[in-house]
Amino acid sequence: MQIPTFNAKAKVKPMSSGWGRSTSRFIRDHRDTGHYRRIIDAYRRSHRLCQRCLAHERVSAATEVHHIVSLRGGGSTEESNLLALCRRCHLTIHHESISMQLKYKSVTWTGEIMPTTPLPLISNRFVVCGLPGSGKTTWVNEHRKPGDLCWDVDAISATLFQMPDFPRPRYVVEILNAMFAEFLRHVVALPAAGPQVFVIVGDHQKAEQLAHHLNAELVHLEVDENERQARLESRTI
Repeated sequence: MQIPTFNAKAKVKPMSSGWGRSTSRFIRDHRDTGHYRRIIDAYRRSHRLCQRCLAHERVSAATEVHHIVSLRGGGSTEESNLLALCRRCHLTIHHESISMQLKYKSVTWTGEIMPTTPLPLISNRFVVCGLPGSGKTTWVNEHRKPGDLCWDVDAISATLFQMPDFPRPRYVVEILNAMFAEFLRHVVALPAAGPQVFVIVGDHQKAEQLAHHLNAELVHLEVDENERQARLESRTI
């Protein structure tokens, strides 16, 4: 009896994948997946924080991009139809109305919003505050190690703009606020065993708020007033 064998060169009609001659608007509009991915990646880079969390006065890193009107529902990949969200918000936002989701797009980082829910306790985070000349930068330099993260707005402003002192132009303040938002995005995403994090803040009330919501140790430096004034005078010489 002759046993039929498989001919590897035989032409087999391919099955339709739905990405060929389809009349579906959804398929036609999203054939170019590379172009679609570039749009999503660009939106994620320009929106580092969860837009829903910001609207609820929280700060969390955005890890996913949500379509307000779904693609299958006729939505587009335009920026006006996208939201940057954390995983938790993305799981819950589908139960909210489209009008509510559109409100999230108008919320931006102001530098004053802090998380309302404390993050898990991490012992290697410090918020250092005190009046100018109280030794905040000196304290941090004595305790930090190579690879540790430090936010010192005066040092950053001096390095980037050659203007460590006030008043700073509005555009400088806006850039610094955006950088601080990006810094916080990295801090909240760090593992508990990560590097030490130091945040230098001049305003004591803001420092307390930040330390509470980051579950960081608050280091409040106080020195004799005469010594502090002497330090300030030495800076201007």
